Amino acid sequence: RDPRYCTPVVSWAASEVIKVELEAAARDLGYRRLYLTTGPRQPEAAGLYLAAGFEPRFDVEADPESIGPLPFVKEIPAELKVAS
Repeated sequence: RDPRYCTPVVSWAASEVIKVELEAAARDLGYRRLYLTTGPRQPEAAGLYLAAGFEPRFDVEADPESIGPLPFVKEIPAELKVAS
């Protein structure tokens, strides 16, 4: 097995860990919105962003090739602090 490649299940699990860490880091830095793009020939990335709660900022019914880079946005809720 070539170590440069991994199965889709491992890739999906790794992407979930990266997403959680990215959102936590952005929240810690005071960001309230994440903005990601992918290319029109990367439907797997677009699907991943949609599954992760990102909102498309383009017409999803249009041909992706006619749009170019596909932008996605996700609001990051502020972490609630519980008084002890």
